[in-house]
Formats: sequence, C-alpha cells, structure tokens
Amino acid sequence: MDKPIQILVVSSEFTNCDVLKDIINREGWKMVCAATVRESSEVLANENIDLVFSDRCLADGTYRDVLVIMRLLRRYIRMIVTSRLADWDEYLEAVHDGAFDLIASPSRAADLVRVVSQAQSENQKIGRAVAVDNAPVTSVGGPLEPPFTMSKSRSIERYPSMT
Repeated sequence: MDKPIQILVVSSEFTNCDVLKDIINREGWKMVCAATVRESSEVLANENIDLVFSDRCLADGTYRDVLVIMRLLRRYIRMIVTSRLADWDEYLEAVHDGAFDLIASPSRAADLVRVVSQAQSENQKIGRAVAVDNAPVTSVGGPLEPPFTMSKSRSIERYPSMT
C-alpha cells in the first residue's frame, strides 16, 4: 500500500482549514495545518510534506513568503494557492511566482482531488526530489530549478504569451 500523501495547509481562516480537512480526510490523505508563515516554516523544517496548500493572503504574509521558505530549506514541493477571488490575474501571478496552481476557496472536493492528482502525477513523471543540494535558491518570481515545469493540464490553460 502506498504511503498517504502528507499535505500542509497554510490558512489563517478556520473555515477554509475545516473544508480542506474534511476533503483531505475523506480521501485518506494526511494533513498538517499552519495558521501563519512562521508556523509553516516550522512544519516544513520538521515534517516530510508532499504538497502545500496556502491561502493567497495570510495573517503574517502571503503564499510568496511560504515559497521563499520552501526554497531556503531546499524543499521543492508543489504549492497550490487558494483564493476567494481566484481570477485569471491571480492565477497568472501565482504560477509566475512558482505555485503549481491556484484554486477557489473554499474548495470543492472535485477541484481539490483533481489538483492533488495532477500534482502527484507530475511528481511521478520527474521523480519527487525533496532536497536538491546543488540547486541555487532563487527569489520569488525567479527561475525555478527542476523538478518544476509548466503544465498544460492545469485548471486554466497556459497563457500563450507565457511560452
């Protein structure tokens, strides 16, 4: 039997955390919840996390701060940003910054299952590399090192000018 997916949810909103927790538990995945960027850094440093969901805006920062921490720790994990608005501009911004996808919050079960499935599928294609010792740490919006790639399988097709 495969090891359950370990998901970190970074959300200052209890409602969002509860909705995600219900869906994640139903799917048999494991969840760790952090309410702030600071809490997320502790979890990322001490837990073996496979996937991160982060609210766009957090009490002490944004998803970008979590991405920076992941890079500083050399933890190359897919991040899905959640947003109440979830419009095209936010999607492009999140993907440009290094997130895997952006979905509406609160999330629907079908959307969550689909995006987790896509992220896991891409991880399997390239082989999941948690730590990459020779890869440079980049600032948010900078180039991503492997194993991250752009994908046409996301909920919003890749914008033509991004190629």
